[in-house]
Amino acid sequence: MSADSNPATGSMAMTPEQRRRNKIAGLILLVFVIAVFAWTVFRGSALLTGKAIGG
Repeated sequence: MSADSNPATGSMAMTPEQRRRNKIAGLILLVFVIAVFAWTVFRGSALLTGKAIGG
């Protein structure tokens, strides 16, 4: 049984390369989520005001 409370990392220590990849992947995911959220809000506000996107 691993002493590490995070099951994703297990007992192996993460290498700097793994940390860097995880950080990049996390940032990409965060940007994607924010973009989808912003798009949804933008679309929703456009629909509420009765205006179509792009004209």
